[in-house]
Amino acid sequence: MRLNIVKRYPLDSATKVASMADVILRYQQADGAWTTSRISRSVTTLKLSRRGIAHIDLTPLQACSNLQRLWLNGNRLKTLDLTPLEVLPKLERLHLGGNLFESFDMSQLATFPALRVLCLVENRLTHVDLSPLQHCTKLLGVNLSTNELASINLSPLAECPHLSFLFLAKNKLEAIDLSPLRHCDNFGVLTLFENALTKIGLSPLATCHNLLTLLLSSNKLTQIDLAPLSNHHHFLDLDLTGNPLTSLDVSSLFSCPNFNILEVDENVVLTAHPWYHQPNKEVRVPSGLKALLGRIRWEKAGE
Repeated sequence: MRLNIVKRYPLDSATKVASMADVILRYQQADGAWTTSRISRSVTTLKLSRRGIAHIDLTPLQACSNLQRLWLNGNRLKTLDLTPLEVLPKLERLHLGGNLFESFDMSQLATFPALRVLCLVENRLTHVDLSPLQHCTKLLGVNLSTNELASINLSPLAECPHLSFLFLAKNKLEAIDLSPLRHCDNFGVLTLFENALTKIGLSPLATCHNLLTLLLSSNKLTQIDLAPLSNHHHFLDLDLTGNPLTSLDVSSLFSCPNFNILEVDENVVLTAHPWYHQPNKEVRVPSGLKALLGRIRWEKAGE
């Protein structure tokens, strides 16, 4: 005699099975209402953006072994438990921007070896400890722009050799040590605009020969040494507008053949070494400096 055995799941379980192909994800919105979403077990990109999510249990996603990218941006999250996702070997992108995080426990990420991109833009973070990211050796970029960070220690990023971008714009940073970036050979884009930086040392970027873009506008810089940027063949864009600079030596930029854009306030006096202005010298002027040649004073540093 054949016995038909039916396995039953509790109706109030957030992980009840809709079919062998799907999982059920349950979340609570800011108004208290509960909503469910049916997710394919084979999903690689899951977008749960702008749904008003205030609480969510990610445990059902453990069944989605191919998940690579998770978008939870534009919600109302104040806390988030990512530990259920530790079992996902391919998870490489976490987009958590536009939420209400005042703090974020990075230790959850230490067991995400495939992580490549972490986005926490537009939250309310006042402090972050990046230490767990030293275990994410495949990390390509971190976006912490538009938060309330007054300081940040970049030391753990020295263990991320593939790091190519770091976005820290629109925070409250008064100082920053870029030294850890000297170990990141592929580093290309750094944004620090709209902070409160009074000084910044660019010497660690001397070894970042893939540097493309450096955005430092709207800070409190009164001087800056561009010498570390010499001979960066890929360097394209430098923005220094909105700083109380009185002068700027652009000599180093003449050795950046692909340099394309220099943005600096009209009242800033531009200077360069006379060597680059000698008629008998074959000096190739990068396109980013051609329009500014009429503003440059040709003088040796210190004169």
